[in-house]
Amino acid sequence: MSAFSEALDAHCRNDGRASMAIAQAACIDASYLSRMRRGEREPPRAEVVSAICKALNLLDQETDRMHALAGHPTPLAMLVTATLASGHLSGPRAHALRTGILMLLALATKEEEGQQP
Repeated sequence: MSAFSEALDAHCRNDGRASMAIAQAACIDASYLSRMRRGEREPPRAEVVSAICKALNLLDQETDRMHALAGHPTPLAMLVTATLASGHLSGPRAHALRTGILMLLALATKEEEGQQP
């Protein structure tokens, strides 16, 4: 089972509702949700992950984690990329933002692996 499937299954169990109710709230088929939970399906498109996370009332941080586990850029990463690409931030400000993001990602990775930052 993939890390995405394990996390999805855990969130669904913690939610307490039946898979049918979660699937309806996410506008997806209940059997599709069940197969994802069991790891019988590949992680879905970003739009589906977002819909499931919204149906489960996940916080932004956990939604970002689910997107990352599904192999998608997180919404925050997409926002930062779009901001940098727009030209609104350039030069030293863009460099500082990139550096800060990389430092935060490194710290988050260490915390997930149980290491001291």
